[in-house]
Amino acid sequence: MDKEKEIEKTYHLIKENCPHIRIDCLETVKQVEEYRQYWKPDKTNIVLLAESHVYTDQNDSKRKLNQCFIQKSLPGYPLNFVRFVYCLGYGEDELLNGEKGSRENAGTPQFWKIFASCIATNPDNPRYYRVLKSGTSCFAERLQNKISVLKEMKQNGIWLLDASIVGLYGNGAKNDLSACDRIIEICWNNYIEGIVEQAEPKFVIIIGKGVEKIVGHKLKIPFEVIDLPSAWLDASSLRRNFRRYTEICTAILNNQPPPPRTGTIQPAPKPPKTRLNQPLHQPSAPQKQTSSKLENILTEHGYKQTSKNGWVKSNRFVQVVNSLEYDFYVRVTWKEKWRNYHAIIFDYSAVNGPICVVPTGALFETNFVNEKRKTAAYANSGYWWTQKFPEDHELSQLVIKHKNRWDLL
Repeated sequence: MDKEKEIEKTYHLIKENCPHIRIDCLETVKQVEEYRQYWKPDKTNIVLLAESHVYTDQNDSKRKLNQCFIQKSLPGYPLNFVRFVYCLGYGEDELLNGEKGSRENAGTPQFWKIFASCIATNPDNPRYYRVLKSGTSCFAERLQNKISVLKEMKQNGIWLLDASIVGLYGNGAKNDLSACDRIIEICWNNYIEGIVEQAEPKFVIIIGKGVEKIVGHKLKIPFEVIDLPSAWLDASSLRRNFRRYTEICTAILNNQPPPPRTGTIQPAPKPPKTRLNQPLHQPSAPQKQTSSKLENILTEHGYKQTSKNGWVKSNRFVQVVNSLEYDFYVRVTWKEKWRNYHAIIFDYSAVNGPICVVPTGALFETNFVNEKRKTAAYANSGYWWTQKFPEDHELSQLVIKHKNRWDLL
């Protein structure tokens, strides 16, 4: 297989079939693959099959890893910055040269927990603290710990692959889930399936049910699916999932079948269903909010539909999707483009007002936000954003003032 030609072919098929989705440039896609090949084991025992890296924009591409620092530990290591966990600069600004862009470089700590779990000898003590900023504040020490984890994964034959060659996060691609599914299908049929078959792993761990839905029935290798670490799970279920990585990897590396799962992973309790915009204290029988009703409301407000779930009016974008908490359409994502920023509000029908904001730093620390974050329903929602916005941004006032989501439209 000529990997470069196959990547180019797959990339152009994505552009042709999903022209409305903003994707990485081809050079970035090749750089992501370069990192992946760097950490490819000589003999692959276990493939971790995730969904995708995070979209890397042109400003990101201008940044480089500090060559003097990294080459001492990893000769021949790629130096281009991409938002991919195999790139050690992702989440580590101290390792990067070049000017920071408007996007934060937060990295993917949950995937570092997965990696640590895969090589852990004791499932009760995977030693996450070694690779997390909250556990190891010293940059040099933390970086060496990350390198050690990646080297041990490579030595054990554990390799991370993505079902998509282009980033599906951080670029609005998730606004059109059918397009994301199509991209994964294109990538699998034209490139990724061949890579997996050539690697000949003993076992595949699929990270996320969305990936399993598309490729699970096509896999000819034993596999198990584990929920995304950002899925709607309570803390104990997340710990159980991380423990499962240790159980599977330990068994496979000892030529044993994975032990059966103990207990069923259950989502966190769902808040009671209510009508759209109706506070909890007003008793009422649940009423299914259909997509057609929402379409009528958006049309009345002057919005035009631009995709399956997307609506636009002037500089505002609304996304209406099925939420993880409910089985009907209740979530509205409202974005207002302000200079080079996007202000975002996630609002749910079961609360009286917005529960998630991309605000000024000061607003993020207010009681309004903190009280919401403490509740069981939203503690693990995965919808909390921490991008910094100008102190005079008008969203601060909008979030506090408005209680009805339709006022914000």
